[in-house]
Amino acid sequence: GEPGPVGTISGAVVDAASGTALARATIALRNGGDSLLVTGAIAERDGSFSISGIGPGSYYARVSFVGYTPRLIDVAIRPGALDVALGTIALQPDPSLRNEVTVSARRQFMTQAIDRTIYKTADLLVADGGTAIDLLRNVPSVDVDATSRVSLRGNQNLVVHINGRPSLLTGDALTAFLQGLPADAIERIEVLPNPSAKYDPDGISGIINIVLKQHGNHGLSGGVNTSIGTHDNYTIGGNLGYRGGPWTISASYGFTYGTSNGSENRVQTDMRAALPTYQEKNSVSTEINRSHVLNGSIDYAIDNAQTLTLSAILNKRIESESGVNAYMDLDGGRQVTGRSRRGRDESHDAAGSDYRLGYKWAPEPGKHELSAEVRYRADRDPRLEHFVQENLAPDGSYEIGIPGRQRTSDVDDDHAVTIQADYARPLGNGRLEAGYKGDIETIGSDIASESIDSTSGIYHSDAGLDNTFAYDRRIQALYGSYGLESGGFGAQAGVRLEQAWTSFNLTTTKEAFDNNYFSIFPSAFISYKPSDALLFKASYSRRINRPDAGSLNPFDSFEDPLFRHVGNPALKPEYINSMEFSISHFTEKTTLALTPFYRQTLNSIGYFLRIDSSGVSTLTFENFGVSSSAGADLVGSAKIGEWLNAVGNLGAYRIVTDGSNVESGLSNDAFGWNGRINATVEIIPGFDFQGSYSYYAPIKIEGGVIAGRGTADVAVRRKLFDNRGALGLRVSDLFNTSGFNITHIDGGFTQELHRRWTSRVLDLTFRYSFGGSADQDMMNAE
Repeated sequence: GEPGPVGTISGAVVDAASGTALARATIALRNGGDSLLVTGAIAERDGSFSISGIGPGSYYARVSFVGYTPRLIDVAIRPGALDVALGTIALQPDPSLRNEVTVSARRQFMTQAIDRTIYKTADLLVADGGTAIDLLRNVPSVDVDATSRVSLRGNQNLVVHINGRPSLLTGDALTAFLQGLPADAIERIEVLPNPSAKYDPDGISGIINIVLKQHGNHGLSGGVNTSIGTHDNYTIGGNLGYRGGPWTISASYGFTYGTSNGSENRVQTDMRAALPTYQEKNSVSTEINRSHVLNGSIDYAIDNAQTLTLSAILNKRIESESGVNAYMDLDGGRQVTGRSRRGRDESHDAAGSDYRLGYKWAPEPGKHELSAEVRYRADRDPRLEHFVQENLAPDGSYEIGIPGRQRTSDVDDDHAVTIQADYARPLGNGRLEAGYKGDIETIGSDIASESIDSTSGIYHSDAGLDNTFAYDRRIQALYGSYGLESGGFGAQAGVRLEQAWTSFNLTTTKEAFDNNYFSIFPSAFISYKPSDALLFKASYSRRINRPDAGSLNPFDSFEDPLFRHVGNPALKPEYINSMEFSISHFTEKTTLALTPFYRQTLNSIGYFLRIDSSGVSTLTFENFGVSSSAGADLVGSAKIGEWLNAVGNLGAYRIVTDGSNVESGLSNDAFGWNGRINATVEIIPGFDFQGSYSYYAPIKIEGGVIAGRGTADVAVRRKLFDNRGALGLRVSDLFNTSGFNITHIDGGFTQELHRRWTSRVLDLTFRYSFGGSADQDMMNAE
């Protein structure tokens, strides 16, 4: 078909006082929705400029020149009005800006919007050949722990969105998906610590939105990427896009294969007697993960204002893990009095799908719009586990008795249907937004356990260990918000009303836990920009964290009989009041943002470890009374000369928890901090070196402390084929220092846990793109 319609923006830049042309003034065109750079131009000798090849949409142009106050101009390209003449743009001289350098239209790593911070991840070389987890490790305020669980400002209770919509996956399934999502498939990562009323209020610390690349250049375009790494780590992926006539089609595929070896040492000391006794666990494991992720979308333009969209994200996760736990009991003289060993083999073959059919009517893109969609999500995760339990002589020389054998099967099914409609229109001097969302989700799990009869050699069902449950949740929500901008001021306020019905049914024990609740979630944002170099923002939102099925399920995981993991079916949601304030300062070479924040959590959900009189540990969840968290983030980026770019952040926070409702005297008052620096050096044109270092200070937890940890990554990249290709080399955890150490004291017992895993990996990467157009020289200007 013929290429779709494109527009042109033209104008001329002059001095407001004299009318003199401002040759080489900079015009940067940014997307009106997320402020990301689209294209740009440099004014000619007579001040004139023209930018062509712009698709329909809502934009704004930033026009600037050294010594002048920049101007922002709204631009709308519509099929019926493709060519926009901005006329003469007069810039006012500003003595305070006369020492600034000319604006560079280089795409910034970090940009600000009223409700989010946006990180462009294309230049994170230390994640080349890696996955979404590797990218998140390099995003300010985000942390990834030893088990690849993601947290924001020290809190794991967050929600991950994919392309602006909440992921169905949580817990281990979400972690596995992010570990299998190639970094090259991601365009940007957005952090929303205080989302507006338009978004679901789930998650204490906010939303991390992962935006996947959509390739829709005019005609045919695409690319390939691949990597090979030590310890049998591989990725391969590709993308293809087509745009012509009313059609815009894009698809991407990524495959990852990775292996990881882990080890754990746990020493538990029983100090209740005059002479302590000890229990020691040493374990080793090998994990193999294979993941396929397919992302595709088709847009059809019915007319100038209406569009139909069909999109899908499909993923398949094949995982296998084998390991051995070796246990020793020791007396007060550290002599071994007993030994046992428990082997485990586990396999997953999980698959997930997310389909969306959407309609959009936009007579004024970015201003007056109506959108509606139907979404269906499903995930199925069958798991098989085999255990072998052996009792050994104290010196380990022979087995005592016949080994015990157990096998379990666990099938988790998750289905959800969502209907959503959103409407926005200008009203007075501002913009009104309103919408509805209905969500129905069903989670089912069926666990069966069998053990072998030592006499007959036949497996029999384990009475009391089988576990079947169903968790049903329905949520109906309405929201409305109003925002306006006047001069340098911006404000937005909204409210979301929700009614939730939940039912957790333990089929095995014939118990049911119902919880129906109505909630009101207000939100408010204020911004003030006294100049192009300074931005103030303040925000408030009320949020909720609903227990997931895993934290409700009271049955054991079988993995370690001396360290049990169980849920709590009586858990209630926790509510969070979240406030933050930020000051951002921008120059042509630097960005600096300071963000103090405060969170108060009511009915706080947290881990709770109990150790019984026989020394068996049980890790579960409880609703603590009140928890509060206060801290600040400092994020900065700087360009030094023509060869160095650096991004760094420093975060500090204090968490105070009152858990006296669970156990008398139980409380925690912890201070934590972390820092990260990422620097990119252009050694010669087209050849870059990047280094990254992260450190997380020790922090107290209820009854214990997590030790500090740090890690360093390095990478080099050589651009090829007129910037359409690149060859890279990356070393993650250069000094092999990653690890996880925790100490816990409870009821006369002391536990010390040390965990290690394969972290130092060397990857060789290659990528190449075709079609479309290469980045303009000005976009690559350092």
